[in-house]
Amino acid sequence: MAIDPKSVESDRVLILDYGSQYTHLITRRIRFLDIFSLCLSGTSSLKTIADYKPRVVILSGGPHSVHTPGSPTFPDGFIEWASPMACSCSESAMVSS
Repeated sequence: MAIDPKSVESDRVLILDYGSQYTHLITRRIRFLDIFSLCLSGTSSLKTIADYKPRVVILSGGPHSVHTPGSPTFPDGFIEWASPMACSCSESAMVSS
């Protein structure tokens, strides 16, 4: 039986996947703490992300340089909307640029 993530009443943690090999490990470890977590593509729209009403957003990055043309980004308005937010190495550079 599948759970509709939007029907979960407890805190929700969203992990946005930007190609990290650890994304699913992070998701699983958070679930191990009895906290509902869900992995979404880093290319998800702000509306899609916001519709889940997450308490925390974790950006899980990949090998791309944030300075390379065509590197992953997040939707317009994300920085202002997302709080609190946790970032790994490359996503910290995305947030600061």
